[in-house]
Amino acid sequence: MADYSGAGRTDALHIENLGVDDECEKSFKELKMKRKYRYISYGIDVKSKLVKVFDKGDHAESFDNFINSLPPAQCRYVVYDHEFMKDGRKQDKLLFITWCPRSADTNTKMLYATERPRVAEWIVGAFQVNADSVGEIKDYLGLDAGSDEDIAPDDDAWLSD
Repeated sequence: MADYSGAGRTDALHIENLGVDDECEKSFKELKMKRKYRYISYGIDVKSKLVKVFDKGDHAESFDNFINSLPPAQCRYVVYDHEFMKDGRKQDKLLFITWCPRSADTNTKMLYATERPRVAEWIVGAFQVNADSVGEIKDYLGLDAGSDEDIAPDDDAWLSD
C-alpha cells in the first residue's frame, strides 16, 4: 500500500482544483461494469490535491472484510457493491458511502463533505449514503446487528439520504 501521508489531518476546508487520479474512475468502472471489486475506498491526498484509490476489495470479499478496511479515525469515500435477496431473487445496489467516523478530525470531515459533490460527479448510478459508524452502515444495508444476513428492505427508502 502506498504512503498517503497527506491523507490524514488537514486544516483545509476546501481544495481548489481538486483532481481525480485516473485509477479512481478506471477502478469504479471495473466495479460497476465487471463486478471486479466488492468495494473501493477513495481518499483525498491533500499534498497532491488528488482523490486517490486507497484500498480495493475483490468481489469475493466479505462484509466483515469491507468493514475492517474502514479506518477508525480517517474519512473516506467508498463505493460498495451490496448484494441481497429480495422476492427470491439476487439483487445488488451500488452505494456511494461518505465515511466520516466520529473520531476523525473535524476539519477533515468538513473537507470530505465539501468535496463530495465533485467526487459524486463520476460515481454515476450509486445511491449516496453518509455514515459515521459501522452501525449506521448496517442500518442502511438492512443488516441485523446480531447477524451478517441481509434483510431485504420493503422499499428503497432505506437508501436515500
